[in-house]
Amino acid sequence: MKNYIRKISYIPGHIIVLYKLYLSKMAKSWVLCGLHNGIRPKLWRMTGCNIGKNVRIGLDVYHDVGNASYITIEDDVWIASRVLILCHKRDITNYFVGKRYKDLPHLQQPILIKKGSCVSMGAIILPGVVIGEGAIVGAGSLVTRDVPAWTIVAGTPAKVIKQLTVS
Repeated sequence: MKNYIRKISYIPGHIIVLYKLYLSKMAKSWVLCGLHNGIRPKLWRMTGCNIGKNVRIGLDVYHDVGNASYITIEDDVWIASRVLILCHKRDITNYFVGKRYKDLPHLQQPILIKKGSCVSMGAIILPGVVIGEGAIVGAGSLVTRDVPAWTIVAGTPAKVIKQLTVS
């Protein structure tokens, strides 16, 4: 790793991005599976995410490192393995025949995962989504809209399948 950093040291603005990518790789890596799962939130904080207390992040979770400051995760949240959290997307409002897709600008939108919620294995969270307090996102779900508090959502796209009640 030292040689790699030395080779790119002539581009100072990119070093921070590479450092964040390196931290992200460390955070998702299976190498850390034997360590306490409280390590990953600390590494995510170092990349710029806003993370509360008692957050647990599973293995192989990808987050939008370049836009990490748009991610807010409140206290007592569980994010299971293989989740994908994206804070940017292409603005296709001016996409017409003959235009190049890669020339379209990016839109960055925040993601908020509120207190006590759970994002299950393999879920994908798209930009601009708020996951309400105590909500559960089912495994493999594609979350394209806000999730109400104290509900269970599942599917592609995710839809409310159960409203939780007071016991």
